[in-house]
Amino acid sequence: MEEVESLSALPAPGHRLLVHSLLNGIGQAVPILVAIAAVPLLIRGLGTERVGLLTLSWSVIGYASLFDFGLGRALTQLVAERRRQQGPQGDLPAAVSSALAAMLLIGCAGAVAMLALVPWATRVGLNISLPLQHETLAAARLLAVGIPVVVLTSGYRGILEAYERFDLANAVRVPIGISTFIGPLLVMPFTRSLAWAVGVLLAARVVGLVALMLLVKRVAPTLPRRPSIAHPSLAPVMRCGAWMTVSNILSPLMSSADRFFISAMISASVVAYYTAPYEMVTRLMAMIALAVATSLFPAFARAANAADARILLKRGVRLIVAGFVPVILLVLVLAPFLLRLWLGETFARASTTVLRIFAIGILMNGFAQAPFALIQARGRADLTAKIHLLELPFYLTSVFYLIRGYGIEGAAIAWTVRVGAEAVVLFAVARYMLGDRVSVTSVTEAA
Repeated sequence: MEEVESLSALPAPGHRLLVHSLLNGIGQAVPILVAIAAVPLLIRGLGTERVGLLTLSWSVIGYASLFDFGLGRALTQLVAERRRQQGPQGDLPAAVSSALAAMLLIGCAGAVAMLALVPWATRVGLNISLPLQHETLAAARLLAVGIPVVVLTSGYRGILEAYERFDLANAVRVPIGISTFIGPLLVMPFTRSLAWAVGVLLAARVVGLVALMLLVKRVAPTLPRRPSIAHPSLAPVMRCGAWMTVSNILSPLMSSADRFFISAMISASVVAYYTAPYEMVTRLMAMIALAVATSLFPAFARAANAADARILLKRGVRLIVAGFVPVILLVLVLAPFLLRLWLGETFARASTTVLRIFAIGILMNGFAQAPFALIQARGRADLTAKIHLLELPFYLTSVFYLIRGYGIEGAAIAWTVRVGAEAVVLFAVARYMLGDRVSVTSVTEAA
């Protein structure tokens, strides 16, 4: 009864967490389902090399948000935290505008850097066949121009998420995600040029950015206004964003370094047997656990005290338990069947054990998304970054020795041990921040 009364005082009622998580899950799932249907058509229409280059383009667009130096997430934290304060917004409009201006400048700098790198990458670095080099060069230049668009999109989406308008944010996210795969199909009857395919992707993102700007104007009419890059509140936002960037860089690095170790120590031919099951379980986590964590982030930032944050953490973990545990149990039981159905008998034989190891690891990593969101939302992104910095040398060492001893199964064990240890540490840090006994055991028992 005491928890219910405390929760009712939250600016964002706890019962909305489920709705927000479902919206975020749909926003992640729909583009994935479209991709499953579209990629075989693209391979048949564009050819293997063009599709390979197109997937690199998708990666560049996906990772271009790193050029915001964490400011999109920091902006969500700033706006959500200020919303819990009663009365006028004070200098928030100027702070938001300054952060957006900084993001635009950083995005432009990233575009210039990429434009300088493009000629070398297309002619030498990516080992592209001569007939495709010209269109790849044009496509890469378009991608470079699109970096500021992607960066600003992160900022405006962050503002909508701070106001917990996940319905509006995902109303834009889903069409953009679908256009990533449908866009190249639409131009395929007229041209097979990679530049036109990338041009469609960029056009969709420009439209998406304009839509987000209009939605932010509707949801928060006073945000933004004329920016001042020297606004005093920009420094702490930049500092928070910088620490978030450290995590945003190190986490994907640790998730991909094992693949390079496998290629160097075993063979590039077996990397696919490792990455395919990894991609399967991480997509599941994105649709469930990350969807919940994204919903929790602004709610944690707005929580007035540790008691409210504690309730949100417990509810978030309960939701992850309810949605994620049954799915992972099915993966553990049906691993050979799923791999055989998706990729064939060869993958089923080679990757079943790897998939099961990853399933255990992704379950622990899924639980860790809740305390991770809490720590960053409460303004301590430096703690998550320092945890990742401490993990890195131990993880790389364990990957080396376990691959040498156990092959790709050893790499999966190293990854699972790392994320399991990280989950324990994140819950321990959350316990310290909340001032009570919130741990993996106590929270899951409460669930």
